[in-house]
Amino acid sequence: MEKLESILRAEDEARATTSEAHEAAKVVVADARALGAERRATIDAEARQRAAAASEETLSRARREAEQLTTEARAQLETELARATQRLDGAVAIVMSELVG
Repeated sequence: MEKLESILRAEDEARATTSEAHEAAKVVVADARALGAERRATIDAEARQRAAAASEETLSRARREAEQLTTEARAQLETELARATQRLDGAVAIVMSELVG
């Protein structure tokens, strides 16, 4: 009888130990999930920051290129306007000389 009681006590202790280990494992799993979620959030935030920085750099580069193209277009327009003005001055001079002469 004593042996049976000893076996039953050992079985109860084993169940209690298993139950405690199971509860401890649940806590460890929950902590791991929380840590994983936190790490994932950190990685996502870092990725968003890198994307924003890259987007700002791309926007800045596009702005510089647009300014350069605008400057070049203005210079070309001024050159063409100067040529047209010279041709017009020449045409006016020819007309005036024919009218006067």
